[in-house]
Amino acid sequence: MRMVLESAASRERSSSINGGVSSAGATMAAKSNAGSSAAARPGGGSGCSNWDAAGVVLAVLFALAHANNLATRPFWFALAQQIYAVALGILYAYWREKSGSLTAAIIGHNVGDGAEFAIVFFLGWLWR
Repeated sequence: MRMVLESAASRERSSSINGGVSSAGATMAAKSNAGSSAAARPGGGSGCSNWDAAGVVLAVLFALAHANNLATRPFWFALAQQIYAVALGILYAYWREKSGSLTAAIIGHNVGDGAEFAIVFFLGWLWR
């Protein structure tokens, strides 16, 4: 990213000396180059990033936030919830990374909770 900005700054200096491209044009060129430059990508230009490790750590923390069920429910039920909480935590971290906002993860969590409650209430209604 630094190389892209430095090259944009040098283009802007040269264009202002030559009277060619305006400062807005140089800024626009810097923005278009920032997305395509290998130097701007995390992971050294290979296209991969280290967010996935952070996403897994956050998913485990998300599961631990739901660990109170280990004290109140049978072990196997609580363990199953921990496993799917890790899986959903990874999904929520992915959505957060892709959207650049927490909104997608929050909506996904609320929809998941709503679906879970609807299923529990429906099954309770069937079994009464």
